[in-house]
Amino acid sequence: MKIGVRAHDLGQYDENTLAAKLAEAGFNAAQVAVPKAITGVSSYLELSEEAAGRIKTAFEKYKVEITVLGCYIDISNPDQSIWENHQNQFFAALECARTAKACMVGTESSYGIVSMEDKVKTWDSFLKRMDVLVNQAERVGVNVGIEPVAVHTLYSPEWTRKLLDTIDSNRLQVIFDPINMLVPERAGEQELVWKECVSAFGKEVEAIHLKGFYYDDQNQYVPCELAKGIADYRWLFQWLKEEKPDIAILREELNPVFAEEDVAYIRQLIR
Repeated sequence: MKIGVRAHDLGQYDENTLAAKLAEAGFNAAQVAVPKAITGVSSYLELSEEAAGRIKTAFEKYKVEITVLGCYIDISNPDQSIWENHQNQFFAALECARTAKACMVGTESSYGIVSMEDKVKTWDSFLKRMDVLVNQAERVGVNVGIEPVAVHTLYSPEWTRKLLDTIDSNRLQVIFDPINMLVPERAGEQELVWKECVSAFGKEVEAIHLKGFYYDDQNQYVPCELAKGIADYRWLFQWLKEEKPDIAILREELNPVFAEEDVAYIRQLIR
């Protein structure tokens, strides 16, 4: 398995400095949201092919895989003008990914917390928009990674399976963030939640997000170092070792002060 990180958790730098810092910290994979991670770029819409080529060269030099090119858009937004802007950003990110040799362009389905009523209301529109994104990805020759999140439109293992069966394209893959699928009331049955997810969409999982966290006295989510959190990844990593031995594990919400400890913790999980 590859050990990676969300690149902008280390800060924002030019592509060479960023790739060097990732390698120095012990990472050989990354999720790179270019406007957040690389200086001088505020949007994929302004990123030239030449600039994308420089990113490719820098990451190849330091042997860091761009597992996910992050372009998180609001596919469920009811405002058509907002959606058109987000779609254009995603199309531009697909072009960047092709040049930079990223494994996929990743997104979630929504922004913020979506009520169950709105999940149902936006589902058909979400499916149609996903079909547009994946069709464009097929034309460009790049993969799309969709990340289910319990509070978004794509909120459950069952609905994720529906999406995959509806689109039915090898270009559509899943970014599995176990903690994004965990609600506080199920914190005590994590293994069961992981099994439900793997049963529904495990075959399509091509990247893993890893977080350390606990719930405070008000049941609010609090990020922390991996070793100090309440996440129990043992069953999940046994499955990964058996079924996805080459997958990239991408640490999210990293505090760079504890990068060494978190890398060591991930190494223990994958042993």
